[in-house]
Amino acid sequence: MDYATLKALKPSEFTEAADGYQSVSGMADHAYGSAEGRIPARLRTGLSGAAVNEALVQLRGLLRTSTTRRSSAGNQANVVAGRYDKVQRG
Repeated sequence: MDYATLKALKPSEFTEAADGYQSVSGMADHAYGSAEGRIPARLRTGLSGAAVNEALVQLRGLLRTSTTRRSSAGNQANVVAGRYDKVQRG
């Protein structure tokens, strides 16, 4: 996207985009908290064996991916807000 296109955008489009990315980041944080705390505890309660251990390994892998995505959404919100500020200053 070039500067002229950014300049033509309405301020509300920047804030809506930033709010959307922030919302996605918040939902991802909530999902991460559930996956990190409650799910492993439930798996370990009354269950044991190779299947449970493998499920926990897979869950840890998903959590690593989730961390990257949560960070990316938060970063996008900051980028959009920063570009809006830059366009406003001219």
